[in-house]
Parts: sequence; structure tokens; C-alpha cells
Amino acid sequence: MIETTAQPEPSITTQSGDPLHLWSGLNSAPQAQAWVESHLQASRDRIADLLAPSASRSAIETLALYDQAAWHLRMAGSQAHVMFMVHPAADVRDSAQALSQLVAAEGVKLSLNRDVFKALESLDVSNEDAATRYYLERTLLGYRLAGVDRDDATREKIRELADRSTELGMRFARTVQDDVRKIEVADPNELRGLPADFLERFG
Repeated sequence: MIETTAQPEPSITTQSGDPLHLWSGLNSAPQAQAWVESHLQASRDRIADLLAPSASRSAIETLALYDQAAWHLRMAGSQAHVMFMVHPAADVRDSAQALSQLVAAEGVKLSLNRDVFKALESLDVSNEDAATRYYLERTLLGYRLAGVDRDDATREKIRELADRSTELGMRFARTVQDDVRKIEVADPNELRGLPADFLERFG
């Protein structure tokens, strides 16, 4: 079975030195940007290692490099999105919004990377256990569904559409987030059926 060794890079830190939680000690937009970009760079470094020729590297070690790269992307994307949604400082939310789009674009770029796809496709895992074979099978399927085996023009169109979809999704989320409209209810009977604890908060 594939055993990943994905570990936080020593340079990936917030003010509190926490490489796993963006919000720990996060007080400014530059801190958020440095944390996310460190994870993005770590992901790129793992992909560079994966693509570097190595006669001694096993299929398991190659898969581990890919898994580490994907892990860093997930860390950067999920936590940037959370900060975009909930951080109390507007400048941090603005930065996290831009960073979320940056991470999404990086993920699309990886999903359309033919060199990575070919490197994974060439792996021989016939002697590995079922879990490892399944992991590789599903990873390659994900690449094909993303369009990695299409021609250059089609892959570029996919990238543009994916980036546009991310932009529109973030814009919609920001509109909802910034909305300050409210509904005034004059008759409490109109709230019948809502949970008691909710009614107590606004009663």
C-alpha cells in the first residue's frame, strides 16, 4: 500500500510557527500570502522532483511525491477559502479570495500537466497491493476526465473555462458574504416552526 511521507515544509509557517493551520497567528494579508505561497512552492517542488529522471526511484516513491504535491495544494486551497469566508479583517479576506483563485488555477494546471500524467501512466504497479493499484487507476482516470489527453487548444480552453468558473464562484460567494440586507418580522407567529434556540437569540 502506498505510504506517503507528505510533511509540512520547515519554511511553511505563520506568525505562531504553525505549518498546518493558516489561521494560527494570522493578523495580516502578507502573512496569509506567505503561508499559502509556501505551500504552493512546496507542491511545485514535489512535482519537479517527480519529473526529474531517477533510475533508482520506485513506483511507490513516485506516487508519494505526487500525493505530497496534491496534499500541499489541498492545504493551501481549503484554508485560504476558510479565511476568505470567516476572517474578521477585510484585507485578509481580500487576500484570501485572490489566493483561493491562485490555488485553484494551480490545481487546474496540475490536472492538465501531460508530463506528470505520462510519468504516472508509465509506472508499473502490477506487483503492488490492490490499494496502490486502485490509487493509481483513479488518479489517471481523474487526469483523463480533466482533459489531459486532449490537444493543446482544447486543454487551453479547459483551463480558461476552469479559471472563469472559479472567478465567478468567488464573486458570488463574496456578494453573499458582503450582503447586509435584513428582514424585519413584525408578527412572531411568522417564525413558528423555527428552532427554539434561534428564536431566543432574536426574541
